Amino acid sequence: MEKFYFNNECLSGVFTKNEFDISFKKTLEQFKEVVEKPNVAKGIVTEKLPSLLKLTDSYTLLDAIDNIQDKALKRLAFYYFRRYPIDEDVDIDDESLFEKNYSIKLGDDTVETFYLPYISIAKGYLFTLQIHDDLKAHQLELIENNDSADKLLINNLYGEVDNTKIVTSIIEEVGTVKLSTLEKVKSIIEEVKSLKSFDRDFFKLSVIEQESVLTLLETVKKENYLFPIKPDNDKIKEVTLDKTTIEIYELRIFNPKALRVYFSFNGKVLLFGLLGSKSSGNQGNDIKTAEQRLVNLYNTI
Repeated sequence: MEKFYFNNECLSGVFTKNEFDISFKKTLEQFKEVVEKPNVAKGIVTEKLPSLLKLTDSYTLLDAIDNIQDKALKRLAFYYFRRYPIDEDVDIDDESLFEKNYSIKLGDDTVETFYLPYISIAKGYLFTLQIHDDLKAHQLELIENNDSADKLLINNLYGEVDNTKIVTSIIEEVGTVKLSTLEKVKSIIEEVKSLKSFDRDFFKLSVIEQESVLTLLETVKKENYLFPIKPDNDKIKEVTLDKTTIEIYELRIFNPKALRVYFSFNGKVLLFGLLGSKSSGNQGNDIKTAEQRLVNLYNTI
């Protein structure tokens, strides 16, 4: 799913509560249009609880939500701003960003960032308040402090109709790319069967996460780990719980996120049952669910 993140790192300068309220309402109204897309997550990720997220020294995000006069829009805002903390949605252990520091230029000011580079790597979208003219851009540019050639871009929603059209078109294009990636995954082997729930979960992955699954599948096929399946406990590991049913395996992806693809086979048919996360803390439950689903899928062939 395409995720939006509240851009509190660019709240630089001196602004009144009224300016915040006007900008907040504008972007919220435009997000209401974007979130209708089926591949957009129904919420906005924040760094912390809205009541703890300060827009000024004495004005929080919760205050801004509470100040919305339109009752229907206020209800939506309370519904949207329930995803926190941000650490659960971005991988802050991404080694590609270690020892790097990115900033953004807002007029004459250079604003240091922390989460924005991770959002960029995760292909996220920003929910931005247009409190500065330099924030009125379809994409915001981050520059590495010690290497000006090292730049990152983030798609940016800032509350204007023309901007919303651009962001929406990007989201639609990404949806098409993701669908084609799933088709590529299923074309690795001549015959592949998957559950609709697996397809839905795959579609929710970011493009880079989907590509990591595809790349590893291509690798294990090239190295002859499939048919017969040869678990090496690195790329592929057997995780069968009930030895009286069918063999269950996990494809082990580590970057950009720890993912597990649970699969089995029936003859020459590859069966995909479940997508799981190594960091979820519920891997045992994931394996049990995967086994149940794969047994059911196996019996349909």
